[in-house]
Amino acid sequence: MAKSPLAPIIVLFFLSPIVGELLSGSSPTAQFFQPVVLFLLAELYGSGASWLERL
Repeated sequence: MAKSPLAPIIVLFFLSPIVGELLSGSSPTAQFFQPVVLFLLAELYGSGASWLERL
């Protein structure tokens, strides 16, 4: 079975804001899991991480 090339990108897309915001303590947990905030942070952190992973 062939591995999907999108799997690492999806993991990076959602893992990068968790590491950047939650583990550093920059964003409170209740605020982080609001849908709008989660979407914006995933776009900001995830797009950069996905782009760098492809280089």
